[in-house]
Parts: sequence; structure tokens; C-alpha cells
Amino acid sequence: MRGSLALYLIAGAALASSPAFAQRHWASGDEAYHRHEGLFMRLDAGGGFLKAATTINGSSGALSGAAGSFGFSLGGNVVEDLSLFGHVGISVVTDPQNTLPGALSTSGTTLSFAAVGPGMNYYFMPANAYVSGMLLITRLTISGDNTSGSTQAGFGAKVAVGKEWWVSEHWGMGIAGQLTFGSNADQDTGTGSTPTWTTITPALAFSASFN
Repeated sequence: MRGSLALYLIAGAALASSPAFAQRHWASGDEAYHRHEGLFMRLDAGGGFLKAATTINGSSGALSGAAGSFGFSLGGNVVEDLSLFGHVGISVVTDPQNTLPGALSTSGTTLSFAAVGPGMNYYFMPANAYVSGMLLITRLTISGDNTSGSTQAGFGAKVAVGKEWWVSEHWGMGIAGQLTFGSNADQDTGTGSTPTWTTITPALAFSASFN
């Protein structure tokens, strides 16, 4: 059956000669590689923890567990080292721990936290370290053999801090710490107040970026 989730960025001569500018353009001449210009694309995958908490009829509880997290970002650099992009991501927990009062067993179920939205990324050169921020539309879904449910679409955010190493002219690979947050109202079943789910997903991920 399907129901609610609860029931689941003046350059001049002075600048060009400055140490900071010289450090930033560390690639000599007009080399177009090992620089963040043009197309921006990133894939990330890793693992962490997901906790979706709510209060139902005055009692608090949560669905939680170890989670696999995956993401894809595509956009372009508006200036060197600063990109704007669109992002889609998902975190998945199998057999989540259930501490909701009076709820059905979640054995054999899959809890998914999906997100989509715009983002911004900035690279600190020449370290090739980066920070990203995203504003997201989110949804929490649970599914299994005998039951399924989802929240309404809600809002969230994601931040990531990482470091990459060049492995080719345009590809960098590395590691990042990520934190995703979402707030989603449950489906309105007409039986009273609608609970709100608050989801937090910290993760450690590998990233591969094309510039």
C-alpha cells in the first residue's frame, strides 16, 4: 500500500604582477589544462549516516542507518575557479533502524533521501581544494515488499569541502566531506496534524571533477 511516510565570484598591471595572481595562474603561458575554466562536471560517491527524525502524536522517533550517498553535478565556470551548476543526489539506507512509536517494521525496506537543485563551487588554487554549496528540493521515500510511502517535496541544503589531485589534463580526483539537510512535511492523510521530517546526512565521499 502507499501512504504517508509517517504511517513512512579592476584587474590591472599591479594585480597581474602580484604574488597572489602569479600563484593563481600557476600554469605557464596559455595552457588550458590544470585550470578551472569552461565546462564543470563532478561525480561523487561515498558513505555515511542518514537520520530522518519526526514527532508523531507527541512522541519523537527516527529512521536511521548507514547510508550510501551518490551525486552528479553539471554546469560551467563563470570565472576561473568559480562555477555554477545543477546537482542531483541521493542517499540510501537499507533496513533502517526504526524508533518511531507504534510504527510498522522496516525490515526489508529501503529508505531514500533524494535532492535536486542549483549550486556553486569555488577552487582554492594551487591547492586544488574546493568548497561547494547547494540549495535543494528534497523528498524522503521508504519502500519495501508490502509497503511504500513518501513525504511531500521540501527544502534542503548541502555543503561539501574537498581536495582533488590532477590525474589528467582536465580530470581531478579526490575526497570530500559532505553534509546534507532536508525538511519535509509528510503527506496529509486527513487524520490530524501533518508531521515534518528533518533529515541530516553526513558523508565522506570520493569525487571526480572535469574542468
